[in-house]
Amino acid sequence: MKAAVNGVINFSVLDGWWIEGHIEDLTGWSIGSKQRVEQDDPEISRQIDIDDLYTKLKNRILPLFCSDHERWQDMMAYNIPLVLFSTRTVWCLSTSCKPIFSKA
Repeated sequence: MKAAVNGVINFSVLDGWWIEGHIEDLTGWSIGSKQRVEQDDPEISRQIDIDDLYTKLKNRILPLFCSDHERWQDMMAYNIPLVLFSTRTVWCLSTSCKPIFSKA
């Protein structure tokens, strides 16, 4: 989460705060899917994630990084306020802070 405040684009499994901050191809990329396929064999599940990781790197992430610098920078810039908003939301849920968007 600290990296995203500095504009680092996330590429990770969907757990923790990343489930809430994830918008595919906008805030970053997921490894695997939101609807994780439960496998009896953990090796099969691992292989599914590995295949997804390399497919996204080869077909989406590296081509974008190498050929569309403006879009890459837009994605970096989009991550900063998203993470700050998510952090404040989580903090407000655990305290009695005033919401960002209040009618008062």
